[in-house]
Amino acid sequence: MQRIYNGKQPGDPKQTAEVIFLIPQMDNPPLRLALGTDAVGAIEAANNARRDKLLRWKNLSSTIDFPSG
Repeated sequence: MQRIYNGKQPGDPKQTAEVIFLIPQMDNPPLRLALGTDAVGAIEAANNARRDKLLRWKNLSSTIDFPSG
């Protein structure tokens, strides 16, 4: 399956390497960094799906706390 994507990746390997070499030089480097618009899009989609599930069950999830007061 991956063969159909070979050579069609949107990211520039040279630019990717430049970004990777910049990270250790940063004052506060990211622990994780999505590289490329395809990676950012996939992560955004996954996060949105998780958020939707969280909100769907938020009321039920919130019923287990001790009563306040």
